[in-house]
Amino acid sequence: MDRPAENENPAASRWFRPVDVSTLALFRIGFGFILCWEAFRYFALFRIDQYYKEVTFHFTYPLFSFVKALPGEWMFLPFLVMGASALLVGLGLFYRLSAIVFFLSYTYIFLIDSTQYNNHYYFISLVGFLLCFISPHVRYSIDAKRKPAIRSNTVPFWQLFILRFQIVVVYFYGGVAKINPDWLQGEPLRHWLYPDQVLIIEGVLTHEMWVYFLSYAGMLFDLLIGFTLLWRKTRMISIIAVLIFNLGNSHLFSIGIFPWLMIATTVLFLQPETPRLWLRRHRFIRNLKKENPIPAPARPLPVYVFLGIYCGLQILLPFRHWLWTGNVSWTEEGHRFAWHMKLRSKRGSLYFIARDPATGSEKMLHISADLTDRQIQKMTGRPDMILQYAHYARDRLKKRGIANPEIYAKTNISLNFKPRRPLIDPNANLAERQYSLWSHNKWILTYED
Repeated sequence: MDRPAENENPAASRWFRPVDVSTLALFRIGFGFILCWEAFRYFALFRIDQYYKEVTFHFTYPLFSFVKALPGEWMFLPFLVMGASALLVGLGLFYRLSAIVFFLSYTYIFLIDSTQYNNHYYFISLVGFLLCFISPHVRYSIDAKRKPAIRSNTVPFWQLFILRFQIVVVYFYGGVAKINPDWLQGEPLRHWLYPDQVLIIEGVLTHEMWVYFLSYAGMLFDLLIGFTLLWRKTRMISIIAVLIFNLGNSHLFSIGIFPWLMIATTVLFLQPETPRLWLRRHRFIRNLKKENPIPAPARPLPVYVFLGIYCGLQILLPFRHWLWTGNVSWTEEGHRFAWHMKLRSKRGSLYFIARDPATGSEKMLHISADLTDRQIQKMTGRPDMILQYAHYARDRLKKRGIANPEIYAKTNISLNFKPRRPLIDPNANLAERQYSLWSHNKWILTYED
């Protein structure tokens, strides 16, 4: 192995050493085509109408309340842009611009309505962001065909590292989140897993056995798989495990493209040169006559800062719920953006009471006039959404002439099929309460209250 020159920083040599781009390029192709298909599905299944056009009120994310849906037919435009830019990313045509446009359009759609939150949507947005900074288009792309000056078999190691890191984070923190009493006791999987979805052999394989097997196997898989994919000796068996795990998830749960996307990520853990050598062996490609390797930057500090900030946020953000009291699956404080996947089921009742303090009159709000059934179902167990709707109702009542309306939420919620209890303080006037990202919101009752 070549030794670094005397004036060369060994750490810099590791981060900027050239590695084969083949796995990155194949992932780019798979990611682009899968996301193009996702955009097509939104049109084909009329989801744009269902989730955006026919909705009068959208629940926003804290810090992103300024993101609004486009009016009427205009909501088709971001999906067209997202699908087209994803296709161009896959083809490697106008790659840098296409990656930026994809990230912006997809993230815009993602931020419009928190009702649509899903961990794999968050993951896609993060990957889209990272694609803006790396160069998987220098091989197996139309850009590389059009512009010989950018063709290369290699990219700096940090570009492969950052995507591998993100995938390990998704799996590992998904496993950490499963180390909780409900999951270890088979909930909520016990109630989600139907007997006809698994092989039942009387006296040998029972439904209860499957519940515990899948709960513990899923937890151990998530905790370990990212690291076993990185280790060369366990890589191939781990890739097979990823295939089985994600195909099983696709069978058991309705989670869209996520299983196929995670299967596509396995290519990133192969030895970087493996796809190129295989394709060359079967004469699908030829060696480059002239290669233009991406040089290490004269000033690597910006790359180090980027990697440090990004990795630090991804490591720390999932732990933020430990700063506050209460069960995160109950309070939802710190639940999002933390890879808490399939951990809780909430069912129950919710209604709002509006009170005019000037007259003392009270009335129940008809939330079905403002929200879709899906929005009501999502809101019922999510305190931040309950507060948002309370503020929406407050503002409407003010426009009707009630000076300082009071809004109260009456909740009776079950977490993971346990006995129901109040989620929101029934005596808290939500019209004057705010949602805090930095401390526990006292109007949310903890599960122990």
